[in-house]
Amino acid sequence: ADEARNRLDLILKGGHPAGTDRKDTSGPQDTAEKSQWKKDFYGSISQFYFYNQTTTDATDTLVTQSSLNTDLDLTLRLRSDDIDINTLFVGGYQPDFLDSDDSESRLRSAYVNLAHKPSNLFTQIGRQTHNSGGMLGRFDGALMGAHLSDKITLNLVGGYPVPFSSSGIETDKYFYGISFDLGTLADQWDFNTFFINQETEGITDRRAIGGEVRYFHPKGSIFS
Repeated sequence: ADEARNRLDLILKGGHPAGTDRKDTSGPQDTAEKSQWKKDFYGSISQFYFYNQTTTDATDTLVTQSSLNTDLDLTLRLRSDDIDINTLFVGGYQPDFLDSDDSESRLRSAYVNLAHKPSNLFTQIGRQTHNSGGMLGRFDGALMGAHLSDKITLNLVGGYPVPFSSSGIETDKYFYGISFDLGTLADQWDFNTFFINQETEGITDRRAIGGEVRYFHPKGSIFS
């Protein structure tokens, strides 16, 4: 305690204690230390070769499949005291060696998730999958929201539905919506209320207003 008090007196008087760097150790350096980023990067790659051959009689054979399935799964996360950035890519490619026209690319997920902790704001942009708030699976678009309190979250969503992972961006059909999340209450209950509207070439394709209830328990869960 005495040593710390002496060092502090020297700093306040404009001096520099022995063994310290003669740089300003006030706010800016503290801010720089706090803003250092922590990085996590991990992923996997897999390959499978598929080959099918059918024998039609004692002598004739027919090759019905010859393809190489390659899948890639990558995650990069950057974190600081104020910002959390998470990026995810999950996709693959399957060339057909019998007929190149049947080769297929798949993009299951490719998004960036950004959360700003001081403002309680977050957004997720890209190809993503959600099954709550009136959303029905995979879409290309953006989900934005704000944590209004510890128990209430506002969500805004908009984008283009994706029927298959091999589909590209199809702009002739789009949707937008708003939802509120409430929970978790009593450590077991989550609630959600939503409005969502979907248009296809200027025609109302789907319009829904509703709510969702989830109950979690170690012995089981209920969704309605």
